[in-house]
Amino acid sequence: MKRPVITVALGGLLACGDPLVGPEYSGTPLFSLGGAVIQPDARVPSSHGGLELGVFWVGGDGQVEQRARLDSGLAEYTLTLFDPPPVSAFGFVSLVPDRTLAIGVMVLYADGDQVSGLDPGNDLILGAAAQHLLVYLAAPLPEGGAGASVFGPLAAGYHLFAQGEPSTCHFLDAEVCPAQGLPAAADPGLAVPLSLWSRPEQVLVPAPALGPAPLWATP
Repeated sequence: MKRPVITVALGGLLACGDPLVGPEYSGTPLFSLGGAVIQPDARVPSSHGGLELGVFWVGGDGQVEQRARLDSGLAEYTLTLFDPPPVSAFGFVSLVPDRTLAIGVMVLYADGDQVSGLDPGNDLILGAAAQHLLVYLAAPLPEGGAGASVFGPLAAGYHLFAQGEPSTCHFLDAEVCPAQGLPAAADPGLAVPLSLWSRPEQVLVPAPALGPAPLWATP
């Protein structure tokens, strides 16, 4: 998976609270959000490797993951994006024919094999933002058209949306999830919960309806 740079600070997941060392990123932030970690007493055995909070872009050339950096602290996290999604993340041509739309979900995992990118066979999936998704537009989305009927007119750049009803879509089976509610614009200044689960197969992600099809099945 291709993984451009984002920076994440996350707390409450390490038994000793030691900082995770990673590369320093600089530049002008394009977007940031944060919130509480639900079940902050969870601990990740060191044998499972370092923690990563990946943004998984759906609808392009498969699932495209952005690289994340984690730091320990309190039982909360912050996420800052310095770059747009990679070109391979854009899709949803049935909504925006010129391929300027990317939609992503946030998933936390322990990188057990220390190889770049999530490998469900070797890495431990821990949690996700179950109700929120990121939307990126490389060009403004004007009124009219299928895309605006789902998201409304939007400026170019990053946007935060929330699913209108509680998700029951499991990340590992997301490609067969039915549509669940409609996406609604959310204030990125408000807290976005990051929920942890005891088993990977329990981790939930959004699956809102995008017109006639759910997120994970929209061409």
